[in-house]
Amino acid sequence: YTFVDGAHFFTADDPKWSGLCAASTNLEDAWKDVSHQLSGLAEINHGEVNAKFLPAETLDLFKAKTVAALEEQLEETKKVLAQLEKEVSDSEERAKRKAQRVRVPVPKKHIMWSHQDKIAA
Repeated sequence: YTFVDGAHFFTADDPKWSGLCAASTNLEDAWKDVSHQLSGLAEINHGEVNAKFLPAETLDLFKAKTVAALEEQLEETKKVLAQLEKEVSDSEERAKRKAQRVRVPVPKKHIMWSHQDKIAA
């Protein structure tokens, strides 16, 4: 299962069910279409006529598991983002400290221009 550009997609990694792609903007419609497509693929890929497929879990259970997985991914993403923000902040601080340490030498003596330097300028 994946959610792409506003549509719910169900596909199969198993080569036995090559060709499965149930998709809809409505999760329940895509969910129901999986059983229908699996029945068709059973006949096309395996010669099993009138095969019936039922989901191994309810749509509500699937939704709950999906929400839990997404919440877990969100928490992991928040941790990664916080780490990246800290690294950026640390890098900016190092750059500021380094900029403060840079000193431009100031000449200690007044250097007179020679007549030739004045002509060249």
